[in-house]
Amino acid sequence: MAKGSAKLLITALILFLIVFVISLVFPLGFLKIVRWIFLAAFLFLAFFFRDPDRETPQGDENIISPADGKVVSIQHSDGKKRVAIFMSLFNVHVNRAPVKGKVIARKHSPGQYLPAFNPNCHLKNEQCEIVIQHRDIKVKVVQIAGLVARKIVNYLKKEDKVRAGQRYGMIKLGSRLDVEFPDYCSVQVEKDQKVKAGQTIIAKIEKG
Repeated sequence: MAKGSAKLLITALILFLIVFVISLVFPLGFLKIVRWIFLAAFLFLAFFFRDPDRETPQGDENIISPADGKVVSIQHSDGKKRVAIFMSLFNVHVNRAPVKGKVIARKHSPGQYLPAFNPNCHLKNEQCEIVIQHRDIKVKVVQIAGLVARKIVNYLKKEDKVRAGQRYGMIKLGSRLDVEFPDYCSVQVEKDQKVKAGQTIIAKIEKG
Protein backbone atom coordinates (compact mmCIF):
# COMPACT_ATOMS: atom_id res chain seq x y z
CA MET A 1 0.00 0.00 0.00
CA ALA A 2 1.10 3.59 -0.63
CA LYS A 3 3.12 5.40 2.01
CA GLY A 4 0.85 7.30 4.42
CA SER A 5 -2.29 5.33 3.58
CA ALA A 6 -2.34 2.99 6.61
CA LYS A 7 -4.14 5.37 8.98
CA LEU A 8 -6.93 6.11 6.49
CA LEU A 9 -7.39 2.45 5.57
CA ILE A 10 -7.49 1.32 9.21
CA THR A 11 -10.02 4.04 10.03
CA ALA A 12 -12.24 2.99 7.11
CA LEU A 13 -12.01 -0.67 8.14
CA ILE A 14 -12.89 0.10 11.76
CA LEU A 15 -15.90 2.16 10.69
CA PHE A 16 -17.12 -0.69 8.49
CA LEU A 17 -16.73 -3.21 11.33
CA ILE A 18 -18.62 -0.94 13.74
CA VAL A 19 -21.50 -0.48 11.30
CA PHE A 20 -21.45 -4.21 10.52
CA VAL A 21 -21.76 -5.17 14.20
CA ILE A 22 -24.52 -2.61 14.78
CA SER A 23 -26.42 -3.98 11.76
CA LEU A 24 -26.25 -7.47 13.30
CA VAL A 25 -27.54 -6.26 16.67
CA PHE A 26 -30.21 -4.09 15.07
CA PRO A 27 -31.17 -5.85 11.80
CA LEU A 28 -32.77 -2.83 10.19
CA GLY A 29 -32.99 -2.58 6.43
CA PHE A 30 -31.19 0.76 6.11
CA LEU A 31 -28.30 -0.43 8.31
CA LYS A 32 -27.74 -3.36 5.99
CA ILE A 33 -27.48 -0.94 3.09
CA VAL A 34 -25.16 1.38 5.03
CA ARG A 35 -22.76 -1.45 5.92
CA TRP A 36 -22.32 -2.33 2.25
CA ILE A 37 -21.66 1.33 1.47
CA PHE A 38 -18.91 1.39 4.11
CA LEU A 39 -17.46 -1.85 2.76
CA ALA A 40 -17.45 -0.43 -0.77
CA ALA A 41 -15.68 2.70 0.50
CA PHE A 42 -13.01 0.62 2.21
CA LEU A 43 -12.45 -1.54 -0.87
CA PHE A 44 -12.19 1.56 -3.07
CA LEU A 45 -9.56 3.10 -0.78
CA ALA A 46 -7.58 -0.15 -0.73
CA PHE A 47 -7.71 -0.22 -4.55
CA PHE A 48 -6.80 3.45 -4.84
CA PHE A 49 -3.78 3.24 -2.51
CA ARG A 50 -2.33 0.06 -4.00
CA ASP A 51 1.40 0.21 -4.63
CA PRO A 52 2.71 -2.81 -6.55
CA ASP A 53 6.41 -3.54 -6.84
CA ARG A 54 7.95 -2.69 -10.18
CA GLU A 55 11.17 -3.83 -11.88
CA THR A 56 12.84 -0.72 -13.29
CA PRO A 57 14.89 -1.16 -16.50
CA GLN A 58 18.63 -0.73 -15.96
CA GLY A 59 20.69 1.85 -17.83
CA ASP A 60 21.72 5.45 -17.20
CA GLU A 61 20.49 6.38 -20.68
CA ASN A 62 16.86 5.61 -19.77
CA ILE A 63 14.28 8.15 -18.67
CA ILE A 64 11.49 6.19 -16.97
CA SER A 65 7.82 7.07 -16.71
CA PRO A 66 7.06 8.66 -13.33
CA ALA A 67 3.37 7.74 -13.46
CA ASP A 68 0.87 5.15 -14.57
CA GLY A 69 -1.51 6.48 -17.19
CA LYS A 70 -1.80 7.59 -20.80
CA VAL A 71 0.48 9.90 -22.77
CA VAL A 72 -1.71 12.88 -23.67
CA SER A 73 0.86 15.13 -25.31
CA ILE A 74 4.47 15.27 -26.50
CA GLN A 75 5.70 18.83 -26.93
CA HIS A 76 8.93 20.28 -28.27
CA SER A 77 9.96 23.88 -27.56
CA ASP A 78 12.89 25.97 -26.34
CA GLY A 79 15.36 23.14 -26.73
CA LYS A 80 13.37 20.78 -24.54
CA LYS A 81 10.84 18.00 -24.90
CA ARG A 82 7.90 17.55 -22.56
CA VAL A 83 5.86 14.35 -22.18
CA ALA A 84 2.53 14.71 -20.36
CA ILE A 85 0.91 11.69 -18.70
CA PHE A 86 -2.72 11.64 -17.55
CA MET A 87 -3.58 9.48 -14.53
CA SER A 88 -7.18 8.31 -14.34
CA LEU A 89 -9.02 7.35 -11.19
CA PHE A 90 -8.20 3.70 -11.88
CA ASN A 91 -4.42 4.01 -12.32
CA VAL A 92 -1.85 3.36 -9.60
CA HIS A 93 -1.24 6.81 -8.15
CA VAL A 94 2.25 6.40 -6.66
CA ASN A 95 4.81 8.49 -8.55
CA ARG A 96 8.39 7.39 -9.19
CA ALA A 97 11.64 9.16 -10.08
CA PRO A 98 12.40 8.99 -13.82
CA VAL A 99 16.20 8.96 -13.39
CA LYS A 100 18.79 8.63 -10.67
CA GLY A 101 20.57 11.72 -9.43
CA LYS A 102 20.29 14.61 -7.01
CA VAL A 103 17.30 16.90 -6.50
CA ILE A 104 18.68 20.35 -7.29
CA ALA A 105 15.36 22.23 -7.16
CA ARG A 106 11.90 21.75 -5.67
CA LYS A 107 9.04 24.20 -6.06
CA HIS A 108 5.37 24.14 -5.10
CA SER A 109 3.11 26.61 -6.91
CA PRO A 110 -0.52 27.31 -5.93
CA GLY A 111 -3.00 27.71 -8.74
CA GLN A 112 -6.28 26.73 -10.29
CA TYR A 113 -7.89 23.30 -10.66
CA LEU A 114 -8.62 23.06 -14.36
CA PRO A 115 -9.38 19.55 -15.71
CA ALA A 116 -6.16 17.64 -16.39
CA PHE A 117 -7.08 17.32 -20.08
CA ASN A 118 -7.14 21.12 -20.45
CA PRO A 119 -4.11 22.09 -22.61
CA ASN A 120 -3.31 24.99 -20.26
CA CYS A 121 -3.52 23.09 -16.97
CA HIS A 122 0.28 22.84 -16.72
CA LEU A 123 0.45 26.64 -16.83
CA LYS A 124 -2.39 27.52 -14.45
CA ASN A 125 -3.00 24.63 -12.02
CA GLU A 126 -1.49 23.97 -8.63
CA GLN A 127 1.67 21.95 -9.07
CA CYS A 128 4.85 20.67 -7.49
CA GLU A 129 7.99 20.34 -9.57
CA ILE A 130 11.35 18.78 -8.89
CA VAL A 131 14.50 18.97 -11.00
CA ILE A 132 16.91 16.04 -10.88
CA GLN A 133 20.52 16.41 -11.96
CA HIS A 134 21.32 13.20 -13.82
CA ARG A 135 24.88 13.02 -15.11
CA ASP A 136 25.19 16.25 -17.13
CA ILE A 137 21.48 16.78 -17.86
CA LYS A 138 18.53 18.04 -15.89
CA VAL A 139 15.20 16.19 -15.84
CA LYS A 140 12.15 18.02 -14.53
CA VAL A 141 9.07 16.23 -13.21
CA VAL A 142 5.90 18.21 -12.49
CA GLN A 143 2.95 16.89 -10.49
CA ILE A 144 -0.15 18.82 -11.60
CA ALA A 145 -3.41 18.95 -9.67
CA GLY A 146 -6.73 18.63 -11.51
CA LEU A 147 -10.43 19.29 -11.18
CA VAL A 148 -10.94 16.47 -8.64
CA ALA A 149 -7.33 15.72 -7.64
CA ARG A 150 -6.42 18.46 -5.18
CA LYS A 151 -3.91 16.73 -2.96
CA ILE A 152 -0.30 16.57 -4.16
CA VAL A 153 2.06 14.50 -2.02
CA ASN A 154 5.82 14.86 -2.53
CA TYR A 155 8.34 13.34 -0.11
CA LEU A 156 11.45 14.88 -1.64
CA LYS A 157 13.43 17.96 -0.71
CA LYS A 158 16.35 19.76 -2.28
CA GLU A 159 19.69 17.89 -2.13
CA ASP A 160 18.00 14.48 -1.79
CA LYS A 161 19.54 11.71 -3.86
CA VAL A 162 17.15 9.43 -5.74
CA ARG A 163 17.41 6.30 -7.83
CA ALA A 164 15.46 5.60 -11.01
CA GLY A 165 12.10 4.08 -10.14
CA GLN A 166 12.17 5.27 -6.53
CA ARG A 167 8.79 6.16 -5.06
CA TYR A 168 8.63 9.87 -4.26
CA GLY A 169 4.97 10.91 -3.97
CA MET A 170 1.46 10.70 -5.40
CA ILE A 171 -1.49 12.79 -6.57
CA LYS A 172 -4.68 11.70 -4.86
CA LEU A 173 -7.57 10.92 -7.21
CA GLY A 174 -5.55 11.20 -10.39
CA SER A 175 -4.39 14.06 -12.56
CA ARG A 176 -1.29 14.68 -14.67
CA LEU A 177 2.49 14.43 -14.54
CA ASP A 178 4.81 16.14 -17.00
CA VAL A 179 8.41 15.12 -17.65
CA GLU A 180 10.79 17.60 -19.30
CA PHE A 181 14.24 16.78 -20.65
CA PRO A 182 16.74 18.07 -23.27
CA ASP A 183 15.73 18.09 -26.91
CA TYR A 184 18.45 15.67 -27.98
CA CYS A 185 16.87 12.84 -25.95
CA SER A 186 14.81 10.53 -28.15
CA VAL A 187 11.20 9.96 -27.11
CA GLN A 188 10.30 6.26 -26.94
CA VAL A 189 6.51 6.58 -26.52
CA GLU A 190 3.63 7.87 -28.62
CA LYS A 191 0.56 9.92 -27.87
CA ASP A 192 -2.27 7.84 -26.37
CA GLN A 193 0.15 5.08 -25.35
CA LYS A 194 -0.36 3.63 -21.87
CA VAL A 195 2.67 3.73 -19.57
CA LYS A 196 3.63 2.39 -16.14
CA ALA A 197 5.52 4.22 -13.42
CA GLY A 198 9.01 2.93 -12.81
CA GLN A 199 8.76 0.54 -15.75
CA THR A 200 8.08 2.15 -19.14
CA ILE A 201 11.02 3.87 -20.85
CA ILE A 202 9.65 7.18 -22.19
CA ALA A 203 12.94 8.55 -23.56
CA LYS A 204 16.61 7.73 -24.05
CA ILE A 205 19.58 10.04 -23.59
CA GLU A 206 21.51 9.83 -26.83
CA LYS A 207 24.26 12.30 -26.01
CA GLY A 208 25.28 14.68 -23.30
